[in-house]
Amino acid sequence: SFIAITYVHVLRSQPPLNSLTFSREYDPTQSVFCNAYPWLFPGGVGDLYDIKRGKMCPKEWGRHLLHYYDGRFLNDQMFSLFVFNSIERHENNRQGSYFFTSGKFLGQNPPTIEELKEKLKAGDDKYIQMLRYYARNIKGSDNYWRAKTQELESWIQHHISRGRGPPTFFITLSCAENWWPDLCRKLAQLERHAKNDVAAQEIENNDFRAMKKAAKKYPLFVNDFFMKRARKFMNEVLKDVLGIEHYWGRVKFAPGRGQIHLHMLGIAKDRAYLNDFYQAKTLEDKAAVVDQYAREKLDMTADVKIKDDDKKYFPPHPESPLSRKYCEVIDESKYVRLLCQDRMCHHCNKFCM
Repeated sequence: SFIAITYVHVLRSQPPLNSLTFSREYDPTQSVFCNAYPWLFPGGVGDLYDIKRGKMCPKEWGRHLLHYYDGRFLNDQMFSLFVFNSIERHENNRQGSYFFTSGKFLGQNPPTIEELKEKLKAGDDKYIQMLRYYARNIKGSDNYWRAKTQELESWIQHHISRGRGPPTFFITLSCAENWWPDLCRKLAQLERHAKNDVAAQEIENNDFRAMKKAAKKYPLFVNDFFMKRARKFMNEVLKDVLGIEHYWGRVKFAPGRGQIHLHMLGIAKDRAYLNDFYQAKTLEDKAAVVDQYAREKLDMTADVKIKDDDKKYFPPHPESPLSRKYCEVIDESKYVRLLCQDRMCHHCNKFCM
């Protein structure tokens, strides 16, 4: 059914001249967005097809509005969905037109749905393969995720062929959006721009609930902040600490909260321990190999005295070192102990390193 829908979409990728709906949307004199959302566009200016400014790239236009300083566009859920839908349709229309103009794909006279059915019954899946290739760029489709899987497999095969070995690390970077001092300051600024002075004051006073509420209210800024910090962390810290030369990652959003986190595979410089790992027969032996590697190569030890594991324990805010910068630390040994207590409390086994 998805292939059929995609095929119909490709056939309709060119807006017909006699369609009133399509002509309005693509007509620069109509100001569709300004008329649909007048409370977001006071004065009726700033549309995708603005008469004075001219046409803009839909992606750049949408990115500009969703980053607008007072958050009005980001906080309007229907507008965000409408913009995303419009961007995807414009992109699909642009790519779909290539399938008509190029003789390597559909061409000027593509088969009808009935003709396509007959070809499939005869075992000719040529057009299906074309549509699957086209659908790789439609975000969220089966073919989109299949293409991402192929990208990962190609990445692994490439590095193995170059003698770098398979991935040896699986790393998850969580956003921890309620603990960053810099992000706290940014969200307070956004609330002040939106004329929410009370909320801004609560955030500046380290009100944990106000911070959580603002992080959910401005997810785009949280995501931008997280990705910038993640890139810095990988390039300037983990490459040296863990000896990671190459890494691959994909973003994921937590169900329920919707906040961003990052899953990554990494390839380390020192791979000699893999031979001992593969030769180990039991899980205990494999854990011992990893434990030895972590202690000797990465200098990772659990030699800090902390409290007994308490499943109900939650780091206090803002007293916790999680909510302070390292440059603000006075007593480093105390800071390390509290950091381990607040961040690393769990029931240990050999895999914990």
